[in-house]
Amino acid sequence: MRRAEVNGVLVLYAFRPPNASTIVEHYDAFRRHSRYPVYNVNVFRGFPAALKALRFSAVVLHYSIFNFRNGSPNPRALDNHYLDFLYERDGSYRVAFFQDEYRACQERFAAVDNFHVDCVYTLVEPRYFPETYGGHTNASRIVSTIPGLVADEMVAAAAARKRPDDTRRIDVGYRGRELPGYLGRAATEKVEIADEFVRRAEGRGLALDVATAEADRLYGDRWWDFLSDTRISLGVEAGASIFDLEGEVSRAYQAATGDGPEIGYERFRLLCPDLVATWEGRLDYRTVSPRAFEAAAFCICPILFEGSYSNVLEPWRHYLPLRKDFSNFEDVLAAACDPGVRERLTRQAYDDLIASRAWSYARFVADFDDILGEELSTSIRPGRQDARVLAALTASQVGPDLRRRVARRRYELRNRLRARRTASTARS
Repeated sequence: MRRAEVNGVLVLYAFRPPNASTIVEHYDAFRRHSRYPVYNVNVFRGFPAALKALRFSAVVLHYSIFNFRNGSPNPRALDNHYLDFLYERDGSYRVAFFQDEYRACQERFAAVDNFHVDCVYTLVEPRYFPETYGGHTNASRIVSTIPGLVADEMVAAAAARKRPDDTRRIDVGYRGRELPGYLGRAATEKVEIADEFVRRAEGRGLALDVATAEADRLYGDRWWDFLSDTRISLGVEAGASIFDLEGEVSRAYQAATGDGPEIGYERFRLLCPDLVATWEGRLDYRTVSPRAFEAAAFCICPILFEGSYSNVLEPWRHYLPLRKDFSNFEDVLAAACDPGVRERLTRQAYDDLIASRAWSYARFVADFDDILGEELSTSIRPGRQDARVLAALTASQVGPDLRRRVARRRYELRNRLRARRTASTARS
């Protein structure tokens, strides 16, 4: 079928609350900042019938649609209509964004080729391109990126909640969680920095709000409020120290856990010592976390485990570097408790990371647009959305979403009626 040409970019993303704000900021940045027309489509709302008749200049596959946790190459929530749409080579320039790439590499590489992806945005450093996408896919362009940037909403939230350092009630605040053992030694760091810091800081008169349980995680306004009330934060590099290129670590981990709960790194290392030794640190998949920009925006002084942080952060300028053996704990804590040090460091971090806009989504999308301009110099033009295309996509997504909500409501009502009947029978 011949498709109508649409000048612009189609962004396929997945949104189902409660999503982390960083996910929403990332996929919506293209619509907000691109000089080209951008059309966002949420895959959780069903396949828009209008897509069958349209061909876009470029298609972006956002990282939120991919779910390789179970070894499946299929993106999250994409039905057969979407898969057929992506498998067909229609001439659109295809861009895929990936995160959490340390597992199911072979499935991900296959998806790049099956979905005819031309350009991959990855958290892998350029020195590892030949071992990953360069050596295993047909992608013609690979771009190294970081998992989160400075969103206007975050800066506005911080400005609206701005509080002087001496009025904040939390001396040290942190939220993290234990990660599964297949991520390697790095899986332990989010919990280790919290547990050991709290142990060493006890009895020093500090107000600590440090937690690593899933139930203690905060979202939305509650997270912004927490940050605005915090003087000092803890943190580590994001990512993993085991990058499972061949899939053998995942298979061994699955065999070790079965249908049971996740196991930690130390337990996994004891069960598979040779395998862990082979892959631990072989490919350095560590990166700066979006938490670094949040801390800068909210003028929080971060204490972070030593690391490279994608060369975005500089120790003693943007954060206080804590050795992973805690051997410099006293010096770091003394610096963090000094209001003058906190004021100098938070001001420098704000100027470099926030006010400069060097790491803003606007800058990121401008660079993305430049790549599209190079690759599609004659087939994509700056401008506004085509109102007819936007209306067709919006209208054809309302139907599936509404039907799904109605069906769910009917299911809930039937269950309630059945429960009432059961209770009535029991009483009689």
